[in-house]
Amino acid sequence: LREKKAHHGVAPEEEEKKAQRDALLNRFAYEKEEDGDNEGGPVSNKDAAAEAQREHAEKVREQSSKSRESKADARQKNKDAMKLKADKKEERRKKATKGERKR
Repeated sequence: LREKKAHHGVAPEEEEKKAQRDALLNRFAYEKEEDGDNEGGPVSNKDAAAEAQREHAEKVREQSSKSRESKADARQKNKDAMKLKADKKEERRKKATKGERKR
């Protein structure tokens, strides 16, 4: 075959590169189905990458939202902390002797 192709102007190196390229395409490339039965799966490498990126983003978003507290929870927590601080301050004020803390 190589002798036959060499006579037609195709170098053996080019033929070998083409064979390697075809092997890679057969192994990794997706072909678009013509009959319309897509079954909801990715059609091309680009579509598969986009779907994987979308799934990863959803997963990360879901995990990060679990650790956050809502505004209402944060406000209640802050309100409780301020009340506790005011109560402690009032308690210290009442304990003060000889007018040290009285105004």
